[in-house]
Amino acid sequence: MTTTETPMNNNQIIAKYNEIKQKYTVYFQKAIELEDELREHNLVANTLSTADDKKRCWRMIEGVLVEKNVEQIKKELDTQIMNIKQTLDVVQKTMRSQEAIMKEWEKKYSSVLGQQKQSKPEENKTNTSKGGVLA
Repeated sequence: MTTTETPMNNNQIIAKYNEIKQKYTVYFQKAIELEDELREHNLVANTLSTADDKKRCWRMIEGVLVEKNVEQIKKELDTQIMNIKQTLDVVQKTMRSQEAIMKEWEKKYSSVLGQQKQSKPEENKTNTSKGGVLA
C-alpha cells in the first residue's frame, strides 16, 4: 500500500477479499472445464490412433456435420489438444497467482476475515429456523 492510498475499513477488506476469492473460483472452474475437454480430446485421439488414415469419418463443427478422413481429423485434433494444453497452463498459472494473492490477504487481514467467518455460522443458524418444508 502506498502512502497516498487511504486505509480500508473492514467492509472494504471483506469485499475485496470476496472479489479475489470469486476470481480464483472462476479460474478454478475454467481449469476443471479445460481438463475435462482435454480428457475427451485425448480419448478421441487414442481411439483414432488405431484407425486407418484413409477411413472416412464425420465431425461436428459448429452444428454442421463435416465428412473428412481420419488423417485430417488427427491433425486437427492434435492442434486442438496442443491449444487446450497451452490455455490450461495459462489458466493454472493465473489461478496460482490468484491463490497467492488470496493467501496474502488471509495473512494480512486474518483478524478481519476471521471475524467474518465466525459471524457466518451464526447467520446461518437464524436463517435455518425460517425455512419452509419441501414435500
